[in-house]
Amino acid sequence: MRLTERLRDRGIRHYLAGSSALDHYFKLNNGRTVYIDIVGSLVDLAKISDDLEYPGVDHIDAVLHEAGNTLCIRCLDRDPDRKDTFLPHLSFRMDAQTRHYLDPGNAYELIRRKSVDLTDIALFLTNQGELRHSTTRNTRIVTEAAVLAGRYGFTISNPELLPRIEKPEPYTVFEQRTLLMQLATGMHPDRGLAVLMESGFIQAYWPMLLPMNDTEHSKEYHPEGNVWEHVLETFVHRKSRDAVITLALLLHDCGKPYSTAEDGNRFHRHAEIGAHHARRFLRGLGFPDTVIEDVAWLIRWHMIPGALPKLPVFRTRALMRSPLFPALLEVYRCDLSSTWRGPDGYYLACKVYRQFLRNESNPFRDSEGKKLLQLYVD
Repeated sequence: MRLTERLRDRGIRHYLAGSSALDHYFKLNNGRTVYIDIVGSLVDLAKISDDLEYPGVDHIDAVLHEAGNTLCIRCLDRDPDRKDTFLPHLSFRMDAQTRHYLDPGNAYELIRRKSVDLTDIALFLTNQGELRHSTTRNTRIVTEAAVLAGRYGFTISNPELLPRIEKPEPYTVFEQRTLLMQLATGMHPDRGLAVLMESGFIQAYWPMLLPMNDTEHSKEYHPEGNVWEHVLETFVHRKSRDAVITLALLLHDCGKPYSTAEDGNRFHRHAEIGAHHARRFLRGLGFPDTVIEDVAWLIRWHMIPGALPKLPVFRTRALMRSPLFPALLEVYRCDLSSTWRGPDGYYLACKVYRQFLRNESNPFRDSEGKKLLQLYVD
C-alpha cells in the first residue's frame, strides 16, 4: 500500500507541497522527487512505515523511497496557512484528500502567467520571518528560481536581482541531487541551469562543470557558442524528459576542458575523459550506480553514431546490441541538432542501426547481412 493511501486510512491530512503541487497543476507526471506535507508528527509517520530515512535537511523531516520515487516528507503541527518558501510560487499546495489547491503565498496569478517578478524580492524577504535569517538564504532563493525556470519554463523578470552565491552555504548533497533531478526531468533544464551558472551556484557547488563555460568551440563547427552554451542548446532538442538522457547531455562534453589537442583533434579523447569526470561528479552527488554507469556509457560512446556509416559492423556490433543504443542515438541527435550541421548524420546512423537489427533478427544472415548458408558452404 502506498504512503498516501496509508495516511488517508489513518485520517492524517496530507498535501502535495511546492514543486509537487506545481507538477500536478502543470500535469508533469514523471517527477521522481515528491514533496509531501503531513499534519502530524514523526511518531505518527513512524507508525505507518519502518523504511523511513532522515536526511538531516531543515525543511525535510523524513524520506521514503517508493516505486522509484523519493518521497520527501515534512511534519506540520497545523494545516499549511503561511508562506514557508522564499518565492511564493513554491508555497503552493494541493490537498490530497479534496484535490483542491491552497495558495498561502497568493501566487496563483504568477503561476498562471508562469512568471517570477524579482522586483519585489526585498518584500519577499521582509515577510519571511525567521527564513530571512536562514544560513542558506541565497542558495534557497537561487535554487527556487532555477526550479521554476527549468522545470516549468517560468520567465524570471530582472534576473540580475538574484543574489550572488560567493561561497557554499549548508546545502546538502541530498538537496543538490534532488535539485539536479528536478531540472533534468523538467521542461526547460537549460533555463534552470543558466540561472545556476549566472548566480555563481555552479562555481560554488559543482565546480567540475564551470570550465565548460570558459572553453571556446571552433566557430566552424559550433557557432552556437562555447561548450556550456552548446550543452544548454542540446536540451532544446530533447523529445523526452528522461533523466539519464538529460544527464548525459549535460555532461557529454565535460571532458573537453580537460583534454588536449593531438593529431589535429583539438579535444582528443574528450569522450573517455568526460565519462571519467561524469562518474566522479554523479558519485559525489550520491546517484545510484546504475544511473552513473548508464550516463557514463552514453558519454563514452556519444561520438560513435556519427561514424557508424564508415565503420565495419564487427567494430560496433557490441555497442549496437546494448539496450542503451537507442538512447545513444537520441543523445547524438540532440548534440548534432544544436550545431549548424543539421540532422543528416543522425538519419544515416538510424539507417545503419535499423539494418543491423533486421540482420540480427534474420536467422539466415549474420549481423553484417551476409547469407549464413553461403558462408557455411564456402
